[in-house]
Amino acid sequence: MNKNFYRVKLSLLQRYLMDYAVSISDKNDAVLDYGCGGGEMVGDGLNKKLNIFGTDTFYEGGKSKELAISLGLLGKKVFSMKRNRIPFPDRSFDLVICNQVFEHVKELNVVLKEINRILKTGGILLSAFPTKECVYEGHCGIPMIHWFNKESRLRFGYALLLRKIGFGYFKENKKPERWVMDFLNWLDKYTTYRTRKEIFSLLRRYFSQNVLIKDQFYKSVLRSKNIHIFDFMFEYKFCKWLINNCEECVVLSKK
Repeated sequence: MNKNFYRVKLSLLQRYLMDYAVSISDKNDAVLDYGCGGGEMVGDGLNKKLNIFGTDTFYEGGKSKELAISLGLLGKKVFSMKRNRIPFPDRSFDLVICNQVFEHVKELNVVLKEINRILKTGGILLSAFPTKECVYEGHCGIPMIHWFNKESRLRFGYALLLRKIGFGYFKENKKPERWVMDFLNWLDKYTTYRTRKEIFSLLRRYFSQNVLIKDQFYKSVLRSKNIHIFDFMFEYKFCKWLINNCEECVVLSKK
């Protein structure tokens, strides 16, 4: 297969997760991208010669299924989930990657139980997810909007103000009021934010080790850009704590 057979563009975090997966995987290890979306990471993994598959529920709020079809992955390397059931037998995978999925599921315990089912003994879950404590809401680009209760009267006005001064993603020439209304409805329907404590409590039910590695992500990004001036930060416990606790989490969990 041509190294760049699948033409995909990854974010910095996606690229890091894939590079990390390659670094800890043996040639014959089976890898699953849980909540793979359009299959961008699956395509990149195939380019890197990984034995990788993907699965997703393809919820109606996204366009990922169309992308998986356009890449030629659906039904071959990417498979649909039904009723949260991963379409693979027990203990099928050595590594599961789960990127930006936890905040999109209502029953996280069900998801983790299912991931645990298809992981081999000693298998690894590499997950990245925002928690309720995160300042920045990465889906719509409005800081702290996920801190408001759904019934809050202030939420709409706050989002509208920030939208009018330039914040926000995927504006699509919508008027600010319509954009805010649409995104708040989307957030209410498709996201469930949990505290870090809640998520780690659930992770510990199924995994014996759960280690934050967000500092390693930042280190890899800086070094890839040949920026070494901040290397000293990673030697201090406080700096590592700050990096790992003030933004979305990247966690390495071992079964």
